[in-house]
Amino acid sequence: YVTYVAPGGKSLAYHRENPDTLVAVDAGGWHAVVLQDFSTRPTDNAGEPEAFKQDALWFFERVQTASPGARVVLYMTWARHPDHGFYPDTFSDPGQMQDQLATHYRDAADRVIPEGSVFPMASELVEVSPVGEVWRHHLAGDAPLRLHDTDNYHANVHGRWLNALTLYATLYQRQVTDLPMPWLSADVQRALTSSVDAVHPQDLPGGPDGEPFSPLPEPGMFEVGETILIDFGDTSNATTEPGWNNVTLSTSRLDDLVERSGEQSS
Repeated sequence: YVTYVAPGGKSLAYHRENPDTLVAVDAGGWHAVVLQDFSTRPTDNAGEPEAFKQDALWFFERVQTASPGARVVLYMTWARHPDHGFYPDTFSDPGQMQDQLATHYRDAADRVIPEGSVFPMASELVEVSPVGEVWRHHLAGDAPLRLHDTDNYHANVHGRWLNALTLYATLYQRQVTDLPMPWLSADVQRALTSSVDAVHPQDLPGGPDGEPFSPLPEPGMFEVGETILIDFGDTSNATTEPGWNNVTLSTSRLDDLVERSGEQSS
C-alpha cells in the first residue's frame, strides 16, 4: 500500500502542522516514509538548512514511534535550470545550488538525525535518495535529455521518470537497467537508467561502498501482454467469474487486483 500527502510549495514545517500528513504518518505499519522539503529550504543562500534538519529529525522520531524500524528516506531535490532567474544573484550557478542541497540532505541523514534521535538504530534507518545528484550526473553527460519543465524549475516527463527510478533504486536497493518499461523508448530508458545506476552504487547504502539496508519487498511485475479484467457496474450486476475485479458505485478503491488467472497482482 502506498499513499502520499504532497500539496505544492510546502515545507516540512508546514507538514508538522498538517492534519493529513500526521494522520498518514501515525497510521503506522510503514516499511518506508519519504520526506521532501521545499526545494530551496535545505540551501544556505535561499533557505533555512538548520530548520530543515530539525524538522527532518522531528519526523524521523514520529515515524519510528508509529512504525518501529521503518526506513526514512530524504528525497534530495535538484538545482534549477541554468536559465532560471536564481542565477547569478541567488546562486552563482546550478552547481552551487546542488552542492548546498547535497550537503544539507546528507548532513541531516549522517549527523543530525543519528545524533539527535532517541532511537539507537537511527543511523541504520535514515538514508538519502540522491535524486538531485542523479540529475547532475545526467545533465553533465553527452547529449543529456532535458529534465526541467518549461518553468526551468519543476521536472518534465523525463525528469519525473528519473525521479521515480532513483526513488525505486533507493527503496528496493537495486539497479534499474533491467526494469521493464515498455512505455519509454529504448534510448530514453537507457539514458535515464544508466544515470541512476551510475550514482546509486557509490551514493547509497546498499552499494559496494555502504552498509546494506534490507530492501523492501519487491512488487510483482507484469509481463507485457498480461491482462487485468475490470467490471464497472453496480452490485446487482457484479461479475462472479474468477479473474474479474468489480468496481461499483460504492467502491472507493481497489487494491491488489487479481490477474485474469485469478492470482493476486500486488
